Amino acid sequence: TYRVTNELEWAENQKLYLSRLDAKTFPWEGASNVDLGIVEMTVDNIKSRYSMSTIAEKPFFNALPRTSMGENNRKLVQDSMSWVLDEHLNIGLVTDKVTHNLAKHGTSFTKKRWTIPTREITKMSYTPQAGMQTENGWLSEPRGCVDVIDLQHLFFPEDADDDIQNCHYNFHRVFLSESDLKRRMDKDSPFGYDKEGTEKTLVALRKKMQDRQKTAAQKNEKIPQQLSQDKAEILECYVFFDGDNDGYDEQMIFTICPEANAYLKGRFLSDVYFDGMRPFNRFVYKDVGLLYGRGIPQMLKNYREAMNTIFNQGVDCTMMQIIPWFFYRYASSFKPEEVKLCPGKGIPVDDINDVRIATFPATAPIVEQVINLMMTFVERQTGISAPMQGEPSGSRTTAYEVGTIISEGNIKHQDRIISFHREYSNMLEGIYHLYRQNMTSDMVMRLAPDDKTKGQYLYPQADPKSFLPEYDFIILGNLTMGNKQSEMQLTNALYDKLMANPFIINNPKAIVQCLKDLLNSYDKRNIDQYLPPEQVTNALQDAQQKKIMAEAASGFQDGGQPGGGQPVGQPGGGNGGAPATQ
Repeated sequence: TYRVTNELEWAENQKLYLSRLDAKTFPWEGASNVDLGIVEMTVDNIKSRYSMSTIAEKPFFNALPRTSMGENNRKLVQDSMSWVLDEHLNIGLVTDKVTHNLAKHGTSFTKKRWTIPTREITKMSYTPQAGMQTENGWLSEPRGCVDVIDLQHLFFPEDADDDIQNCHYNFHRVFLSESDLKRRMDKDSPFGYDKEGTEKTLVALRKKMQDRQKTAAQKNEKIPQQLSQDKAEILECYVFFDGDNDGYDEQMIFTICPEANAYLKGRFLSDVYFDGMRPFNRFVYKDVGLLYGRGIPQMLKNYREAMNTIFNQGVDCTMMQIIPWFFYRYASSFKPEEVKLCPGKGIPVDDINDVRIATFPATAPIVEQVINLMMTFVERQTGISAPMQGEPSGSRTTAYEVGTIISEGNIKHQDRIISFHREYSNMLEGIYHLYRQNMTSDMVMRLAPDDKTKGQYLYPQADPKSFLPEYDFIILGNLTMGNKQSEMQLTNALYDKLMANPFIINNPKAIVQCLKDLLNSYDKRNIDQYLPPEQVTNALQDAQQKKIMAEAASGFQDGGQPGGGQPVGQPGGGNGGAPATQ
């Protein structure tokens, strides 16, 4: 029941996101049946905000060593991880899928794994003696992979909490073709399956294909020339089990084929993933204390239904005002089947009292007011409002009111984005462990140029020893970058005014503090690299003070007051004559 309820909700979320409405025949056939798309707009907005707040910057994470040994290799680790995420994992596409599922269903799952994709290629070589030659060969590219898993392909206990690492079990359903199974028929390979179990699975798969062809032949009286390839349903079972009979349950992975009742493989989790963690990461939009979170469609479902109903009723009312219904007498010369209402149309009748056109009050403007009211509820629920999206407001909204709306939205998103980034950091750490475990010294990475390379790209051989230390991966982006534009503009305006003030411009420490505030408004990390050292600031401060004191002393010596000139009350100086000159 728990599983069926969730699957029905996921299907409903998809329907709400695609703005699909059931057929409508009330109040008449062909009545207005338009979806305003509030769910789709909000889901896309939230998705973009989460995605851009995570990977918009380059690099979008910071590698922090947990031990002193990792400090020396920190830059190499960070550059290598950036290259791996872009080139091997296509992290932009992964993040886009994760955030889309997060906003649409409230929950998104990813799985990390090591793969060795192999493809057949043609190699070309040239020698002066033989000229150009070609040779067929195979190219293997070991790399990490992050799969964004469909919610229907993961199974958990009904009492599972938000920590999937402590679930008694969780199953991942994958589908393998006949060719995939044949490649895995090697129990000695790290990715291999038991031969007997694989053969049983192949037999069951071929039988299913034959049955499908027979069914198609019975329906169409002949076997179709093309049928989509059938695949075997495989379950990867992550469970606690006493695999070594020591009296303690260990984390294990069993691979089976339920259709064929076949056992394919069984291994300790720590043999496949050295860190001993299940390779799944769980992202939740709105945590409600259960395994699955709450998404935008479920949050806005009632508002969407109310807004669509009100809007469509307004359209129907407008239609009744444009083409109203009317009364006419049976014996009248008026023939409704021959008359169509349109501007300037003359309708011949014997007596105007034989035809009476109904009049309706102009109720359509009320619809706009009600929809605007509903939109305020939507904005409060999701934290997305017109000022936050840069849209002009139709009312006289003060800057303070706009700032209040933005602040409320930021507060609503703050706890959710922190949770999302925390799990995203865990995913990056798992990817890092995956490469530490499986990468070889002949793996080539293209690193960004630095001062030593004079702008040339490096192709170093990655050394697994340099990846031994432990690191934390901290996401640098934040959700409020788009909303901080107003704060940045205010800070820039304040900075310009302060720099025009003589008390500030003659105070080096005040200038440095203004620069810090300016950089903080842009959320810059490591702002010390933009500022002079404290010793330099102190030296400038001392020099400036000495200069001011020297000028003041010189003024007193010349005329008895700062800046030179005559004393106050004497001709040509102070209050008694022309202004003193400096």
